[in-house]
Amino acid sequence: MKEYLFSFARPNGSIAYYRISATDNRDVIDSVRRVLRLLEEYWRNNNAHLRSYNP
Repeated sequence: MKEYLFSFARPNGSIAYYRISATDNRDVIDSVRRVLRLLEEYWRNNNAHLRSYNP
């Protein structure tokens, strides 16, 4: 089993850490997708004022 640690800077300056454990590449892909969904949800919830901004 492998472990991966992702860290992301939040807009308020704090750091978010996500640790995932995986036994194979499929687990890694599924876990990364889960982390990305969490980040997307966090972005939507905390950046409502930027929703009309689309670079």
